[in-house]
Amino acid sequence: MKIDAQLLRNTIDAMEHIFYITDTQGIIEYVNPAFETQTGYTAEEVLGKNASIMQGDTMPVDYYDRLWKTISAGKPWSEVIVNRRKNGELYYAQQIITSVTDNRGNITKFSAIQQDITEREQQDRVLKKLTRDYEQIFNNTQDAIFLIDVDREEKFYFRRLNATHEKLTGMKTQDVAGKTPVEVLGQELGDVVAQNYTRCVQAKETITYEEKLDLPGGVRFWQTRLTPVIEKGRVVQIVGVARDITRRHELAQEIDILFRVSPDMFCVASFDGRFLEISPAWQTNTGWGTDELQNQEYLEYIHPDDRDATMNAMDLLSKGEVISSFDTRFRCKNGSWLWISWTSYPLTEDEKVYAVARNVQKRKEMEAQLVYLSTRDPLLGIYNRAKGMDLLMEQCARSSRYDRPFSLIMADIDHFKRINDTHGHAAGDAVLRHFCRMVDTCIRQTDFFCRWGGEEFLILCTETDEAGAARLAERIRSTVESMPSDESEAVTVSFGVAQQRGDEDVEGLLRVVDACLYDAKKQGRNSVVRRS
Repeated sequence: MKIDAQLLRNTIDAMEHIFYITDTQGIIEYVNPAFETQTGYTAEEVLGKNASIMQGDTMPVDYYDRLWKTISAGKPWSEVIVNRRKNGELYYAQQIITSVTDNRGNITKFSAIQQDITEREQQDRVLKKLTRDYEQIFNNTQDAIFLIDVDREEKFYFRRLNATHEKLTGMKTQDVAGKTPVEVLGQELGDVVAQNYTRCVQAKETITYEEKLDLPGGVRFWQTRLTPVIEKGRVVQIVGVARDITRRHELAQEIDILFRVSPDMFCVASFDGRFLEISPAWQTNTGWGTDELQNQEYLEYIHPDDRDATMNAMDLLSKGEVISSFDTRFRCKNGSWLWISWTSYPLTEDEKVYAVARNVQKRKEMEAQLVYLSTRDPLLGIYNRAKGMDLLMEQCARSSRYDRPFSLIMADIDHFKRINDTHGHAAGDAVLRHFCRMVDTCIRQTDFFCRWGGEEFLILCTETDEAGAARLAERIRSTVESMPSDESEAVTVSFGVAQQRGDEDVEGLLRVVDACLYDAKKQGRNSVVRRS
């Protein structure tokens, strides 16, 4: 049957797919309207041109060599190609090229049909990317993931395990796929895990629980989360995510042992500041029993002076920071204060703090004793010269900054060398102690008293002008004179007094009171001389 040429032409023109004809060299001789619409080229622009004008630059280097070799042999060519439209946009097409022969079988032309599959190809690429992403996540997550199929009778069959699951459990997907929990794990353990799967199916919502499983990879503790996949109201699959919490469980056991036997005080507290668990050592050290501290706010037991620092530490812990060697005073049951040193580790996911508190009361007492010894005169117990200089610098700076009166008294026991030479050093020491007792009865709690050297002393008079300091010096002088020491002859003392002026520094003030003291000695001793 001979096909009418015009009918054939009309059919080709009506096609929604690209159709074109080339000669044996690839020169375009005919294009249909769909070619013009989909490529953007008009017939006038491409007729007489090589079909290569549509080529993109993404095809394999051997693609066109294979194409021409195939069609030149009279064989049909069918493959996906990426071509370029006139506007430069790439498009995907399923292309079929066949040869046209004459009566003798010689190839005279080639006809090509292209179906634009760009949208389908893009969807395929998106699907492939999603699949790759899924596989990447599925097999590289730190958690063990497993997929369970659920049939209409609510029987369960393993479908797939991810790489982490296989590594931690020793099970392989190829060994468990299509098998029930009982077939994989045995009757007893299989029934246990199947019961959890049943709970998930019946609840039709995510459930979370902890379990201990003896698997080929060993005994491990898991925190497992099961999420149902529901289609048309029926659970058809379960997605399981299991986190290995074996180490956490072991730590909990170790902590429990430490709780019971360690002399250090262990506790677990909530982020809102309440004791949750208390070790027996708390009662040993503080007198408080476990039941007495349980659920109590620990801030209530912290010394008022330490509470601001404690609240700052609590804030850092809530942000995940570890606190080490943090010292506070803790109120004991008998009302006394115990120095303890905290080391605290937060678990932000649980909003809990694990802490170790060590009794450092003896250390604090030793530190306080060392501080005392470093600042006190060993014979008299009053401040020594080093501490006196520190206090003098502080008070001078304070006076200058706030424009407040501050005066300094320098005292020297008259003829002290003669007392030592005549009555011995023991008597001299007794005189020094006697003088200190007399001074202590005269000065205020806000004044500072220190031994400056030998028989020389300083009295720092805060919030006191020069006249007030001079009156204090006179009161001390007369008190000492009227109450002689039992160890020697009558004792007298000379005094130099000066008020700090303006921005006068420490050295300047010391020079002034020393000069005043020198004048008191020069005038016959047992007297008070002031600057003004």
